[in-house]
Formats: sequence, structure tokens, C-alpha cells
Amino acid sequence: MANVVYVSLTWFSGGLGFDMAPGERHGHLVGLQYGDAVSITALPVVAGTRYLVVENITYESNSNFQAPTSPWRANFYVRNAGSSFITAYKVGISITRQ
Repeated sequence: MANVVYVSLTWFSGGLGFDMAPGERHGHLVGLQYGDAVSITALPVVAGTRYLVVENITYESNSNFQAPTSPWRANFYVRNAGSSFITAYKVGISITRQ
């Protein structure tokens, strides 16, 4: 039977001058196991209309790949797709695992 694992991370601006600018993107990664199915969402946690995009999702294993026990990871970017600065956002990752 499959299990669902939920991972959440939050990014906060370091203060004035460190907000996420329009077009700026941040790189993230999450550890996986062989055969995992992954869903990734990003949500701004500030007032007003803001737009975030999860993009360039890539999956890789370590250099000593031996399925199914080797660790995998998903690399992805969260990009500010709007015209306003963002001071904080959350990323939700759900992993369906055998």
C-alpha cells in the first residue's frame, strides 16, 4: 500500500532589500527514494496578488546508483512570476511512496 509523505518549507526575506524581486528564482532540493511520485507547489504568504511558479524540476541519483536503494533527489526552482516583490512563501511537497 502506498504512503503519502508531506514536506513543507518556508522562505522569509532577510529584510528590506532582500525581498524576492520579480523574475528572481530560488533553488531548492528534496530527498527521494527510488519509485517516488512527487508533487510540488509554491504559495506566497503575503497580502495582495502575487504569482509564484515551480519550474525546472530535475531528478538525479548519486554517482553510485544501484536501484532501488540509492538515494535520489529532486532539484527545482521557485520563481517570482509577478510584478511585485515577495517577502515570504511556502513550498508544499507531497511524495507518494510504495
